[in-house]
Order: sequence, then structure tokens, then C-alpha cells
Amino acid sequence: MNSILRVYAYRNALKKPAGPFYYLRALSLGRLDIGDIIARISRLPFAISPQEYALLVTIFLDECIAATAEGYHIATPQMRWSPTIRGTIGPADLWRTFAPGRLPVSFNLTPGPTARQAATEITIQACGEAMPKARGRKAGAPGVGTPEASAPEVGTPGTGAPKASDPESGTPKGAPKGSP
Repeated sequence: MNSILRVYAYRNALKKPAGPFYYLRALSLGRLDIGDIIARISRLPFAISPQEYALLVTIFLDECIAATAEGYHIATPQMRWSPTIRGTIGPADLWRTFAPGRLPVSFNLTPGPTARQAATEITIQACGEAMPKARGRKAGAPGVGTPEASAPEVGTPGTGAPKASDPESGTPKGAPKGSP
């Protein structure tokens, strides 16, 4: 599967030792909904229609959700789902049934063996340092000038991508004339 995952480095302000330390955050290429997944599946050499792909994926995911909501743990090679209950109860609440929403339930989705194997084959490309976004001032707070932060644009030196060449001189844009 050998994928390349592009990441940005954020300076870790909590660490105080000598030298900068960074944590990495993956560059998001966007979100895929069921239609996008169907489009990816449709590139595979199967003789079924996109509507049938959509039906199969929807049925599979609906059954995973239903089974997890019933208390099953789903364990496929690609993913594992399990329910998690948040909140607390007291001794008087033992053996009670709680209304939906009283104790929030979430689904944990963790990688299965196939996904873990795929994760070991990902090549990481650090695309430069990104600045954390500036947060808005609180009302009534004195105006402290914070520079507007942004991630490097795609195609700039900060991304690791090569610069475009100047067609007249053959030098990279922004480089002094006469340099290769």
C-alpha cells in the first residue's frame, strides 16, 4: 500500500529544553463521505454498478453501527468498533435502566491488523513548520498584537515541493539570477 503522508511540524511550546521540538499533524486532504468511498471502490475491477457499491457499503456500515449499539465489539481486519459509555452513576443507580442520552455513548474506532500493517508502510514527508492559528481576543482584553498565523502554501519551499522555474532564465523563482 506504501502511501506518503504529508505532515506539518508545530513547535511544542510546552517543552523548555535546548533546541526546538515539534509535534506533527497530518495534512488533511479532505473528508470522504460514502459517495467518495464508492468512487474509490468503483475503480476496482468488479462488475457491479456504483449503486450496488453504495448499497453494500451502506448495509455493511449500518450493520456495524447496529451491532455495536447492541453491545457487540466489531473486529474486522480493517477496523474494530466498540461502544464506550461516559459519565458516572452512584450506588443507588445500580440495576437501573437509563434513558437515551442520560449516559452518553460513543463508538471507538480503532485499526485492525490490516490497518496497522498499512500504517507501518506509510512514508512521512515533513512539509515545513506551521504556525498555530491565532485565537481571537476576549472581549475587554487589551489589544495584544499577534501575527496572523498560517500554514505554508502548497508549492512553497516550506512544503518541500520544488519551486517553479522561471522560463526565461531557467532559475527557480525567487532565486538570484545566475544561480542554478
